Amino acid sequence: MNAAGVGRPSTGGLGRIVAVTLTAFALVTCGESGTGPPVLETTDLVVSYQNLVALDGDEYQAYEAWVIDSDDVIRSAGRFQAEGTGAGSVTLQSPVRNPTDVFITVEPAGDQDDQPSMLKVMGGRVQGGTATFDINRYVTSGVPMTEEPGSHVLFTPSDNAALFEGSNEDAGVWLFNIFPDSGGANFENRHFFLDFTPLTRGWIYEGWMVYEMGTANEAWFSYGKFEPDEFKDARFRDSSGLGPFSGFVEPEYVFALPLEIQFPGDDWVGNPNGYPVPGDLPLPLDLNGCNPDVHSDCAPEYVGPSRFTHVITVEPYEDRDNDDAWAAEPFFIRPYRNPVGIGAADEPRPIGFFPDELPGGSARIGG
Repeated sequence: MNAAGVGRPSTGGLGRIVAVTLTAFALVTCGESGTGPPVLETTDLVVSYQNLVALDGDEYQAYEAWVIDSDDVIRSAGRFQAEGTGAGSVTLQSPVRNPTDVFITVEPAGDQDDQPSMLKVMGGRVQGGTATFDINRYVTSGVPMTEEPGSHVLFTPSDNAALFEGSNEDAGVWLFNIFPDSGGANFENRHFFLDFTPLTRGWIYEGWMVYEMGTANEAWFSYGKFEPDEFKDARFRDSSGLGPFSGFVEPEYVFALPLEIQFPGDDWVGNPNGYPVPGDLPLPLDLNGCNPDVHSDCAPEYVGPSRFTHVITVEPYEDRDNDDAWAAEPFFIRPYRNPVGIGAADEPRPIGFFPDELPGGSARIGG
């Protein structure tokens, strides 16, 4: 204390404030990851990934990493190929020492520009020098993928008028909840339609029936590409209408029964157009399997329990009107599937969600 008995003002608090301020200033000016003005200085960017596939180069040539700085400028950090196992890591060169975000795209064959494609696969915001990757905001438009989209049934509306109760009900798949959880099954009841999260502009959903999935006999049957509305409802027809194997001639199958069908699905009952059938399988397909003790006309390919798996993939939007349904090949983002199983055609078959099989990973700034 001084002579007057009054304590001398302490400088400890002020000193701590000054120290914190100087530390923060040093972090900003030194370019800590994700903070301050961009520091244009090349540094290692270690990208780890899982659930990617090796690209064949015919349609898509490489993955590319991109960094965003605090001025929202996007710069390439280099291209890479995924290992055949779908998981690995690669060291690239970030042109910015303190990016705010890192994301990964698929680049089409022949692309040489310095801008990212619309096919953003995953990304994340940099925190503490690391960005943890997710598909949200890159594949989906800021909302996570729906975990329980609903169920599908087996019907063949394309031959209902001609055969009525004798139609090939096990030869078609259609996406709607036949027993909605409230009200009746009608077009005013939104629960009638399945729920899917809207995707970013580069992507679109596509539905498939897959014969003997994961075996040497695997054959993929597309039932077309589709989009939900802003309320997440899949209440529009898909790109192939009733489908090229519905028994209708081209292009009638795309536009047939417009009032009856307002949701995704296809029939596989006939081939009047002479298109190549995936796997050379006989039509009509028997998605439900065939019991020879009950049916005397079982095709050998369908004897026993169902050999089909229902799959919904995420596909490049640019292929929406370019793919022939009979020659389409699936992309590697496959969030939904379910075994068709055994049951009546009108039995709801819930669609499963598999988030652990979606693209993911991380990026570390500075190695």
